[in-house]
Amino acid sequence: MCGKGEVTVDNKVITRPMVWKTYIVPLIIIALSFILAGYFIISSISTFLFENMAKNSIAQAENHMSRLSNSISAINVIDQLLEEKLMTANTAILNNRDKLSNNFLKGMARDLGVDEIYWYNPQGEIVYTATKYIGWKATKGHPVHDFMHSDRDVLIEDIRRDTESDRYLKYAYAKVPSGEFVQTGILADNIYELTKDFCTASFIETLVDSENVLAAYFIDAGEDILFCEGEIDREYTLDDMEKEAMEGDRTYYAKKTYNNMDAYEILLPIHVDGTNIGMLIVFYSLEETNRLIKNVSLIVLALLIFVFLSYSYMRVDIGRKNREIEELAYLDSITQLPNRSYFIKFLKKRLKAERWAKKALLIVHCHNLNLIKLIFGHDILNELLLEKADCLRNLRVEGEHLFRYFEGNFFIYIEDYEDREQLIKKSDQILEKLDEVAQSMENSRLITTRIGVLELDESYENVDDVIKHVEITIDRLKRLENESYWIFDEAMHRELILDQIIEKELRRATFDGYDDEFYLVYQPQIDLETNKIIALEALARWNNEELGMVSPLRFIRVAESSQLIVPLGEWILTQACKFMRSLEDRGISGIKVAVNISIVQLLREDFTKQLLKIVEETGIEPENLELEITESNFIGNYEIINRKLDKLRKMGISISLDDFGTGYSSLARLEKLNIDVLKIDKSFIDNIRSSDQEDVLIRSIILLANQLGLRVVAEGVETHEQKEYLAAEACDIVQGYLFSKPVPEKKAVELIEKINLRDMDARP
Repeated sequence: MCGKGEVTVDNKVITRPMVWKTYIVPLIIIALSFILAGYFIISSISTFLFENMAKNSIAQAENHMSRLSNSISAINVIDQLLEEKLMTANTAILNNRDKLSNNFLKGMARDLGVDEIYWYNPQGEIVYTATKYIGWKATKGHPVHDFMHSDRDVLIEDIRRDTESDRYLKYAYAKVPSGEFVQTGILADNIYELTKDFCTASFIETLVDSENVLAAYFIDAGEDILFCEGEIDREYTLDDMEKEAMEGDRTYYAKKTYNNMDAYEILLPIHVDGTNIGMLIVFYSLEETNRLIKNVSLIVLALLIFVFLSYSYMRVDIGRKNREIEELAYLDSITQLPNRSYFIKFLKKRLKAERWAKKALLIVHCHNLNLIKLIFGHDILNELLLEKADCLRNLRVEGEHLFRYFEGNFFIYIEDYEDREQLIKKSDQILEKLDEVAQSMENSRLITTRIGVLELDESYENVDDVIKHVEITIDRLKRLENESYWIFDEAMHRELILDQIIEKELRRATFDGYDDEFYLVYQPQIDLETNKIIALEALARWNNEELGMVSPLRFIRVAESSQLIVPLGEWILTQACKFMRSLEDRGISGIKVAVNISIVQLLREDFTKQLLKIVEETGIEPENLELEITESNFIGNYEIINRKLDKLRKMGISISLDDFGTGYSSLARLEKLNIDVLKIDKSFIDNIRSSDQEDVLIRSIILLANQLGLRVVAEGVETHEQKEYLAAEACDIVQGYLFSKPVPEKKAVELIEKINLRDMDARP
């Protein structure tokens, strides 16, 4: 280990200077930075708030502009409707001129909603009227006289003052071929009543009453606004910029002073039917925005001062902690070896810098760690791992080349070795040294150590490729039985390709049916107290036309990874239940059939429903069915699976925990787990060499199961010594080649009838 205040990186020890010398100058620089930052932050906030206010004001003004344009458009629409109304009235009178009379016109005025109707003869004299002025004759220069002598048959006037009544009306005329014509009119007072809500003057008054608006004006562009009198503001004087904007028909906005108040002015052109009819001018108050800018600036300034003082106070302590974190970032907390993060960083450099050098990884995998933690506790496990790490350190491997990758996996990086034989020799030396240490310390013997060899040739271009093959190697080391080391090579690549072929054949079998290639065999389980067969474990076998006999471990693994285990698992379960039914039909009772269930099946929502359907269709007794699950099923899925197991047990189905000791890690959860049977993995049974040998691990497992009220099944029993030892340790049930290999259905029935009917005491 390096001294305090030192960090080892790539064989270089970096000693840090004193804290105060390191941070006095940075604090001065940071103080200046805070001052500049404060200035820019306050300026930015001020700019932001002003721009935000301006943006909102522009948006509001544009909304007002749209509403004003719509109001003026609405007035024009009303004008069009009034013109249509007058023309309709004229047409109706012309169509009924044979009925003309004063009373008739009075009725028509009432029905048509107009105020005046006059019928003229060709000389321009009023003949009939709905009001008065009979006999009145148009004189030269009068609008009626002008229409009478024009070529037009129809005319609609703007609002004008009547020469006789002195009232304002809107008139429409219609002429017939004889020269007679009709004049209808609507009083301006009635028109104003319709349009007053749309007048710009009314709109401006409403706008000025809005919050934050100081003043508003509408400047006419020279066009007359229909039906709105006296609304054009003639008092406001435009400056040069405003005139320029108005002449250019463009939007203009600027920060100004209005009545000694800060304001934001916006000029917006108003268009009706594509024609500019004037400008809307709105002054928004900036008082609230200025007040907000001031308050926010004070808050920001106070925060900056607080942050700076806090930073100054904590900087030395933070620097010390950062130094410690930097030391620990790449170190494993238990073994003090470089960890996974440092390994990846280290390997990236090596792959780039030493592209053509011979490189390899020795992956030292420690097995049974979870079981040790379960039985002896976390502290004992950490002590054992530290022993392994110290042992590897003593092999004089340079510190930067020895890593703790994760859990019980240590990496030794080697460069410039001669050949693979040297790697194998090195692996043997490591295993021998670890075994010596294990023999000298009691608990250390419980850890099984295996080594994987991964040669990193030039085909490895990045760390991801290495990590992928590292994971494959670790997975293979977990499943090794008799070998102490394993080499990842081209054969493994071929294995991966073979997995793809297996998946393809599995998919074909799923489509064509399993009966032609798949079948089940059954391995007996013997009760050590009665020496009779009390159960059979159903095991799937696959004889493929292209691949031949495929290992169950292999095709089950591929089926799980491709989700094909679901239909295959249902077929296996159905076949096992059918065989169980055949046993019941033969009068063979009390024999359980155990079926392995995949995590993929267990996690399906319809698993329990599908299982119940199979049980009902085959007509078996649920008490004779046992489901085997592995410890790894519970990683990340404990609550979901445990609830399902509870439902299955309530149906009468037994649950067995298979391969115990290879993956579970919590005694508290084991106590609450809904299981009936504990199966000891074969790797533990293989350690029994004689009947009088003491195996602390197996004894602890059996004792633990008895305390939890679970039956214990020992797998892989192959010798009489193993059987006798297990019987002496109060193991309930055994299974293995000593009694029988997995056999077909017919042979299984024969074994039951033979063994269960004979005196088992005569068996050795």
